[in-house]
Amino acid sequence: DFSPTELLADLQLVSHHDGGLKLALKNIHDDTLEFEGEWTAPQREGVFEHNWLLNGGGKKRSATGVASTLEVTCSNGVFCDGIERLVNGTCQKERSPCDDSDDCTVDTCVEAFGGKCFNKAKAGCDVCFSDCVADCSGRTCGEDGCGGFCGRCPSGQGCLDGVCLAATADGTCESPLPLLNAQGIANFFDTTHFVQGDTSNGIDVKVPVCNSLSGAQELIYTFTVPQVSQSYVGIEAMMSGFDSVLQIFEDNCNGTVLQCSDDSSPPGNLGSRIVATLKPGKTYLLMADGYNLEQRGPFNLEIRFHKGCLPNCDGQFCGDDGCGGACGLCDSGEKCFKGSCISDPCTPNCVSENRECGDDGCGGTCGECTAANTYCLTDQREDGTVFFLGQCSDPFPSCNNLSPVCEGCTTSQFCGSDCKCHDLNAPLPDLVIDGDILAKEIYLEIASFSNSSCALSEGCVLGPGNRALLRFSVVSINQGLSDFFPPAPKTRPDLFVYGQCHRHYHFTKFSQYILKDTKGRQVTTGRKEAYCMEDSYQYIEGPQVQCLPAYDCGAQGIQRGWADIYGATLDCQWIDVTDIDSGEYDLTVKVNPSRIFTERTFENNEASFRIVIPDFDLSSLGIVPVDVLAQISGSNDSPNSPSSNDSPNSPNSPNSSNSPNSSNGSSGSSNNDNNSSNGSSNGSSGAGVLLPALAVFLSIFFLLF
Repeated sequence: DFSPTELLADLQLVSHHDGGLKLALKNIHDDTLEFEGEWTAPQREGVFEHNWLLNGGGKKRSATGVASTLEVTCSNGVFCDGIERLVNGTCQKERSPCDDSDDCTVDTCVEAFGGKCFNKAKAGCDVCFSDCVADCSGRTCGEDGCGGFCGRCPSGQGCLDGVCLAATADGTCESPLPLLNAQGIANFFDTTHFVQGDTSNGIDVKVPVCNSLSGAQELIYTFTVPQVSQSYVGIEAMMSGFDSVLQIFEDNCNGTVLQCSDDSSPPGNLGSRIVATLKPGKTYLLMADGYNLEQRGPFNLEIRFHKGCLPNCDGQFCGDDGCGGACGLCDSGEKCFKGSCISDPCTPNCVSENRECGDDGCGGTCGECTAANTYCLTDQREDGTVFFLGQCSDPFPSCNNLSPVCEGCTTSQFCGSDCKCHDLNAPLPDLVIDGDILAKEIYLEIASFSNSSCALSEGCVLGPGNRALLRFSVVSINQGLSDFFPPAPKTRPDLFVYGQCHRHYHFTKFSQYILKDTKGRQVTTGRKEAYCMEDSYQYIEGPQVQCLPAYDCGAQGIQRGWADIYGATLDCQWIDVTDIDSGEYDLTVKVNPSRIFTERTFENNEASFRIVIPDFDLSSLGIVPVDVLAQISGSNDSPNSPSSNDSPNSPNSPNSSNSPNSSNGSSGSSNNDNNSSNGSSNGSSGAGVLLPALAVFLSIFFLLF
């Protein structure tokens, strides 16, 4: 809309947030316009965003895709020399971040990727503490009762009651049980098979891929798919009775794992469900396992096979399974409504129970909470089921976590991202990503989704049918000096969402997945917004680290020195890349991206890898390998920004020993996916370290194509 004369005359970028901030046109390149200007940083730490208006020749228009973010911080970009905080108007340094003040540990600080701590117990010192006394008397294998193991059995043996035995008993890899009897084999298709078992006398031989910490006893079943004219057979199998794990292999226990499931709904209540495509005439193994040693005993399997069709009851407890069968049947006096059984007839309870929000007991709703910062209150029963109280909360105090403001801080306190005052050396959590696990567990899967699938309803896939999923495992480590935990959902419903499909609470802002091109421009993001934080395994050693897990999906969090595993096989643990071209991309995983919780530092909250998305056939369900080329140095991206090309200490940065530093806020090309009508545009995403009354140089590029 601008002529060349207008471009050369008075074209400007004007900040939508601060009309006095204007950037003048500096250069016109082949496909970009470059603007520059100065900004005076406010006297507080935080991330500040500017959206720009394009102004010139008497015209003004919104440059929708042009945004820049700059971080005001005391950090000098060096983790191991101590974290710098703004305290009483000056930058002050904390103690060494990896020093746990314990003479029994060797504390190592590594600067790479934003800063990592490695704490190891010295010889003769405890690796953790617990009131629990490990019991390995007479046991050479299995769990020790305190979260550890008395030992593992060699290949070809399994553990039963603490003793390693030859793994040849019924229900092992060497001698699997028949899944179906003669009648079941004769009626293999288009019926529901019910199988009962008991893992109490099983042997722990195989560790499921979706729960590498399991020491539970398992039973392994075998079955062979009949020869049919269709190219494949679909299976859906569910396991209930305790906190279960279900896994299916090809051929034998060393064969390809097709699916592994820890928790799923249905069946709910920590039961598991697998869905996979099978080849006619081929033999498979089905492993019924538990989450840990305590999770064993009687269980129920519910299995359906369909010719040329993949049954899908994700989130559906009744109704059509998509292959002519049923996901479940309702009891007498009930009817199926949107995948759930409700009373028939059903009378909404909004008026009778004076409910202003939440479900009405008949599949509808009593209303929404419309006042600002209010939410419908919920509670949780002992069995884990969630119910709405039907009343709206009082307004929750708002906090801009990216640019917090605190009141009443003392001269020895800093303002945290939670808008609360914290002592300079207060123990805080510190979340980092295990890059090794992420690099090893990235792959592509072609999977199919029905219109009723949880993944579709939660926005994890962009449409029904076959989709290409970039799957990856994420291990979040708390290397800080205190636990990382959100408040209970019923006290802070603004931080949680109740997953109707999975039927439990999820924390909504724990992690963020971003796929960028090799120029740093955002291509797409993962739509996973629900997380269940829990203690999966102890990562850091020391007498001040707990031996036993304390947090799970019921009471979420990650203890100091522990890690949380989100395996690649879990629902929505992916980025939908169906419409993305093959080639090289950068995969970035961030934890606590919106800074809801105050941490020791945010500079080590991400891991990025250069990967190659291969060519794929969307009609061919299954796994496709992904090449991981290199780990990319952890950047200082500000939260939710497309990219950052700044280093913390730019050559142009003014510096002061007592006041926070300032760095060049310019950046190269970066895209977000909100394009203006002119096409894509570039905005800087500066990670500058700058503070009070310092003029900051900005350079913004605007793409023209």
